[in-house]
Amino acid sequence: MAQHTYRDFAVETFEMGRDQWQGRVRRSDREAFVLDGVHLRDLDVGIAWPTSDDAFKDACRFIDRMARAGA
Repeated sequence: MAQHTYRDFAVETFEMGRDQWQGRVRRSDREAFVLDGVHLRDLDVGIAWPTSDDAFKDACRFIDRMARAGA
């Protein structure tokens, strides 16, 4: 498991199985964020990335897409 920060979000990457990494995104201040009208405390993004770095990069792309959409 690894902890990263990107923009105002904490990104945690964790291994779900051998060489299957996932990213979990939450606001750094631990407050809920709104996505399509739904209040979320954290959100798992990506499925079965081969490395922690790949899971982190995918989570960053997700955060960027949310920012462009105004979430």
